[in-house]
Amino acid sequence: MKKTISILFAFTLLIMQGKAQSVSANPNNGRRLDRLNVKITGVNTNFIAGSNTLQFFRNGTSTNFIKVDGLTAISSTEMNANIFIQASATMGNYSFVVRNPLFANASSTNFFVVRPDTGAAKILSIQPNIIPLGWQNYRVLLTGENTHFFQASNTQITFFKNGTTTNNISATFENIDNNRMVYLIINHENNADAMGFYDIELKNEFETLYLTDALSVRASIGLKEDISNKEQVKVYPNPAKENLQIQTSKSTIESVEVYDLAGSLVQTETPETPKQNIEIRLSEMLVSKQIYLLKVRTKTGVYFHKIMLD
Repeated sequence: MKKTISILFAFTLLIMQGKAQSVSANPNNGRRLDRLNVKITGVNTNFIAGSNTLQFFRNGTSTNFIKVDGLTAISSTEMNANIFIQASATMGNYSFVVRNPLFANASSTNFFVVRPDTGAAKILSIQPNIIPLGWQNYRVLLTGENTHFFQASNTQITFFKNGTTTNNISATFENIDNNRMVYLIINHENNADAMGFYDIELKNEFETLYLTDALSVRASIGLKEDISNKEQVKVYPNPAKENLQIQTSKSTIESVEVYDLAGSLVQTETPETPKQNIEIRLSEMLVSKQIYLLKVRTKTGVYFHKIMLD
């Protein structure tokens, strides 16, 4: 029996070695000081068998400019890699190789690109930015540019009212998906002193971010905004394959946008006639087993949902 298994393994190994192996990375770019979770996808690979190492190359020479902090095999053709781009990394293209002692090396079919910083870090928006007085655990989405939410530790959140720090309002991170988008849970005192406009400051080891009039706490926010908070938006199936159904309980859907976890807009859909139930066909450019952020705009507000591609 053992001899049969050995022969079968040797035959399988021979077949695998007879086929060209290759790998690709997604995402395939980042900036210096970025910490990224990268999916390595292989062709004719067997990541499960044996141990794997991932090595990056610059102009054909191995380099530690891109440091691999962790490598986990998910299947024969998928691995998760945690990488850190050193501050001294040269901008440009890097090739990479996955080595496995049981199989031939698998070389990259695409480059990993260390791209330049595009400017100073800043907060772009907080949505929604109006909070009804008395509502606790209010969930908002903060979007940044050139920010480092995911990789930074001990981020401090401070609120200012009329230029002075205040304890009337506070925030915590609900979860962090990437370096440029983060959910905040907002709480505030349920009294008249809590009403008004607030500036917000986020400070971590990489940057200090400040946004003036970031949030407003109101006792009465009007019919449109009040309906917005009570709107129910259903998104199914989730995980999704090719099509996605979006249904609202009160108002019609004006547009749907799909963002990747880097904060890039990857798909936009605008129905010819706004209605409460629409179906969209997901772009073939979206990657399976990836998480995307769905932004649904209705006549009463903007809503965000995570979706997974199956």
